[in-house]
Amino acid sequence: MPGAAAALRAAVALAPLAIVSNKHGPLLRAEVEHLRWDGFFRARIGAGDCAADKPDPAPLHAARFACGNPDADACWYVGDTALDMLAARRAGMVSVLLGDASHDGGVDACGADMHFPDAMSFAAHLSTLDIRASLPNS
Repeated sequence: MPGAAAALRAAVALAPLAIVSNKHGPLLRAEVEHLRWDGFFRARIGAGDCAADKPDPAPLHAARFACGNPDADACWYVGDTALDMLAARRAGMVSVLLGDASHDGGVDACGADMHFPDAMSFAAHLSTLDIRASLPNS
């Protein structure tokens, strides 16, 4: 996805990241290493790594705990499918859709909390956020 690395750099500057995919776990981790993105993620959770896969919330909960965040409603789950948005809702997270989801009936069919047409627009949005403003004693 064009702009994915820029979005990852913008996101990791704001909060710890994890990746959750329904790709088989070892394949996911090999792909992340091949892309040299392993430094972005505290956890790399793929199919078979938890008791159930997406849309079950278990892998998303494992990811947020790996990032040190006990509050699901403070977490964003970014994905490109309706299944991703369903998993985020089931986990109590903010659902963020990237792309047009044409393979899933379009943006409206996904019911995302936020939508960005591409990774570059998401990265641009992230660059406007100041996470420090929401922290105590900031």
